[in-house]
Amino acid sequence: MLGCGADDRSPPNPAAQAQPAAEVESESQPESGQSSAQHAQQDEQRQEQQDEPAAASADQTVQSSEPDQPDQQVQQDQSAQTDREPSDQADEVPLTLQPILNGYQFHQPIEMLELPDGSLLVAEQRGYITRFIEDGDEYEQISFLDLTEQVQFGGERGLLSIALHPDLQREPYIYVYYSPSDANVTRLSRFRIVQDAPLAASELIIIEVAQPYGNHNGGAVRFGPDGMLYLGYGDGGAADDPHGHGQNRATLLGSIIRIDVEEINTSTTYRIPPDNPFLGQAGVRPEIWAYGLRNPWRMAFDSQSGWLWVGDVGQNRVEEIAVVQAGENHGWNVFEGDECFR
Repeated sequence: MLGCGADDRSPPNPAAQAQPAAEVESESQPESGQSSAQHAQQDEQRQEQQDEPAAASADQTVQSSEPDQPDQQVQQDQSAQTDREPSDQADEVPLTLQPILNGYQFHQPIEMLELPDGSLLVAEQRGYITRFIEDGDEYEQISFLDLTEQVQFGGERGLLSIALHPDLQREPYIYVYYSPSDANVTRLSRFRIVQDAPLAASELIIIEVAQPYGNHNGGAVRFGPDGMLYLGYGDGGAADDPHGHGQNRATLLGSIIRIDVEEINTSTTYRIPPDNPFLGQAGVRPEIWAYGLRNPWRMAFDSQSGWLWVGDVGQNRVEEIAVVQAGENHGWNVFEGDECFR
């Protein structure tokens, strides 16, 4: 049983472990063997150093006001500070915002994807997906998929996420996660793309999950580097997770699931990967990849490391961005981020 204050949550993830110590140490704490006055003086010296040319500051020796304080540590700190500064500090790149896609006015856009031919898909929460094809300096806009008649749109409901099959030439499918208007569920469906557009009649419902409230429906659908499909579910809504879904592995709510959607049909809409962390455990849904999440609205796989980065919406105080790994418990609703919640 997870308890607030107990050190029994999932171990630190690799992203946190990979952070250099200099980035996570508090600069307000005096270093070992130094007084607060000495530490404050070093901070002032570092600030002065930043205002001088890098070449001069690299060779500069700063003497401590305390006669018994060695200056070696101060020099090391200055060198480390200089190393962290970019060499072209004076060269600032101006940032500007420029409208694209002909200045098209969207209604709550929630996702943008690129097709293999370079055209763009923009999904709107109301249930509409538009394709934009570049033509010189202009973009041609084409209706790609219209689900407005079957999507329950409003608040945190609607078309919530889309994903393309990673091998689109072999498997020409788009996967759509949405709130249908005919039931209080969220639905993950597959549509076949024919002649550059999905066929609405080709919808194959992969999985539906009952949603007790209209908020915290999640979620993002993504394909991992392993070819599996990942989908984030919120805790079911209301506030404070009143049903305790976050810590209940008998439900998919409050979790990220991982399923195999290759070679599926109406009788077998997905399969459980044999290496899923909870497969075979009594009373636990085998689809679950990780749990203890409140509302994992967006997530993405790092193209270099393969890590799954997840943005989890907080309740009152803490918004969380975390690397999520197999079998992890991210604490909700015992914890909100890194703080005790109850």
